[in-house]
Amino acid sequence: TANDDLMSTKRIIQLIAERSFNEPYNVICAQGDFSYITTTDEYCQKTVKGRTCYIFKRHVRNGSNEKNQIINYS
Repeated sequence: TANDDLMSTKRIIQLIAERSFNEPYNVICAQGDFSYITTTDEYCQKTVKGRTCYIFKRHVRNGSNEKNQIINYS
């Protein structure tokens, strides 16, 4: 289904970014437009065939173990 395809796409994008840059990244993908607010220094947004993905570097506070936590909102 289209939802399964978007789920796979965002997981692949996140995996590639985190392995390439050794930093935590978040990815949002949706069919069509969506609205969001983030605080980040690094990001990329691309729309292909009506599907938009936005990837951004997650801000990790100094002294926090947040970098090692995985949170799945699906």
